[in-house]
Amino acid sequence: MIDELKILKDLNEKQKEAVLYTDGPLLIGAGAGSGKTRTLTHKVAYFLAIGIKPENILALTFTNKAAEEMKERIKNLLGEENFSQKLFIGTFHKLGVIILKDLLKLVQRQNNFVIFDEEDSLKLIKDCLKELNLPKEQFIPTNVRNEISRAKNELIFFTDYELMADNFFQKNVAKIYKLYEEKLLNSNAFDFDDLITLPVKIFQDHPEILEKYQNQWRYILVDEYQDTNYSQYQLIKMLASKYRNLCVVGDDDQSIYSWRQADFRNFLNFEKDWPDAKIIILETSYRLTKNILAAAQDVIKNNKWRREKVLVSANKEGKPVFVIRTYNDIEEAEFIVSMIQNLVDVYHYQYKSFAVLYRMNAQSRVLEEVFLKAHIPYQIFAGVKFYQRKEIKDIIAYLRILINPADLISFERIINVPTRGIGAKKISLIFKNDDYQKVWQNLEKISEAKEFLKIYQKLKEDINSKKVAKIIEELVEKIDYQKYLKETSQQAEEKWQNVLELIRLAEDFDEYEKGNLADFLEKISLFQEGDEKNIKDFVSLMTLHSAKGLEFDAVFIVGVEEGILPYSQSQYNEEELEEERRLMYVGMTRAKEEVYLLWSSRRKIFGNLQINTSSRFLDEIPENLKQEIELDPFKDVIDKDYKDVELLDESDNDNIDDF
Repeated sequence: MIDELKILKDLNEKQKEAVLYTDGPLLIGAGAGSGKTRTLTHKVAYFLAIGIKPENILALTFTNKAAEEMKERIKNLLGEENFSQKLFIGTFHKLGVIILKDLLKLVQRQNNFVIFDEEDSLKLIKDCLKELNLPKEQFIPTNVRNEISRAKNELIFFTDYELMADNFFQKNVAKIYKLYEEKLLNSNAFDFDDLITLPVKIFQDHPEILEKYQNQWRYILVDEYQDTNYSQYQLIKMLASKYRNLCVVGDDDQSIYSWRQADFRNFLNFEKDWPDAKIIILETSYRLTKNILAAAQDVIKNNKWRREKVLVSANKEGKPVFVIRTYNDIEEAEFIVSMIQNLVDVYHYQYKSFAVLYRMNAQSRVLEEVFLKAHIPYQIFAGVKFYQRKEIKDIIAYLRILINPADLISFERIINVPTRGIGAKKISLIFKNDDYQKVWQNLEKISEAKEFLKIYQKLKEDINSKKVAKIIEELVEKIDYQKYLKETSQQAEEKWQNVLELIRLAEDFDEYEKGNLADFLEKISLFQEGDEKNIKDFVSLMTLHSAKGLEFDAVFIVGVEEGILPYSQSQYNEEELEEERRLMYVGMTRAKEEVYLLWSSRRKIFGNLQINTSSRFLDEIPENLKQEIELDPFKDVIDKDYKDVELLDESDNDNIDDF
């Protein structure tokens, strides 16, 4: 028996109202630190408490991390015994996989299909360009891939795209798009866009299939609704249209992913789609101090396209927002290092209490140099993700062709890894057509491939009888991958440790999930940005985009200058400028206690020296909420006594420029 009172306990009035509203469309506007995840998890728990079947509930998130966090919170709230695996909590892409698995005949795929990531898709695009004799200089593969992705997310399939193409670039992309789809089909593969767009297309063409899923998922919840793109929006709308029990949660002020085709207007126009919708705004922030919240709201209120909301802080007034002017980017980095080290030494902060945020990855170089010199541990959250590392992708490619010999992208990746002496000419002959059976027949004629085929056949015999970790261990041993790394990489030991980590992950999979190799590959294919983060004591350095959803005791935002934040290409476009302001808002609202906004008179970007003015966003913060400090470029960077900074008041600031 689930205790309803326990679920409602400790919720504030607005959170409780949102949880108790169970029938009909509901939009929950959740400001920064207002308990969005808490409200959503308690709502799912309440559904179960009042007798709604777990298999009728669908909760969608944008990351695996968010899904796992929601599951854990619900388990803690209800008790392990009351949590059901029939409850779907997962990403949009995971939902797409589940639907497509049921409907493979309609999309002409076999049940051993694979999911191509961005790199795989890019390789396929390059193959298409080569086959169509289109120059890469004129048709840059990433641009073509982005255009096809944009079309798919707008539900423009290649037959429609051909009809709509009205310029030289689009007419040639139409040819590439068509061939790209043929190659996906021949490889028995989907790309990530297909996982959303194909279910939508099936639902459009087969209303009876749509109704089956509508009857299954009668209560739908969507996290971060402001980040949905058009195809995701349509998928949600179609699934919810019969029973209309749709709850979306989000914050339009934190919509910063337009470059991923996210459209925050889905959030703003919710009442147009659902005229009887109830709107509840979570107004109390439990993360931010009063000063930080007020300053952030004074910035974001300058945007026109947003829902009006006034948040209040449940915390103390706190310190003002510190606005620091430095002479150059080196001085900027040295100020940050000095401040962090002082807070650690004197006030016993941990390094993980801090984040340094920037608009562009290029800004991290100077920061890294100064952090290294000062021996302060840090982690860049813009490096190559675990599953994107070459050595990991090599092993995964081997595993993929074991379960799907039609996956020619993976096949071509590893045909000469480790090096087998198969020259480019022979490789071209092997892959001269898209029929995978002929490709394998061509391979059998190559003497240099005999050992590879022997290893392949032996491993293939074992995939159903051996655990995943054992398969990987035998694979790397048989191909002598460690020797290959030593012969080809200066970071051989680091790369080998990554391979061993993959084996450890497979061991965990074998122990706790007990699936087969195909299940393991499906799981790792669905890993999203930011799903692997080690918990250590280091300062986090990351872009403002990467910081969304995180929180730290103190946040330093660097480069708050015209041309950087807001970005130069966005200054004269009103919609893009508003997104830049939302980026600033997201950065400021990551901080629980202290915010430092830094700008430099001089900065080197891409090797060029720039003379800068402060960002307009700094002018939008009222004088009573900020404390401006100008560092003297002709003296030591900073007085290390943090108290001097903390205790500065207006009477001390006679020499501070009027920003």
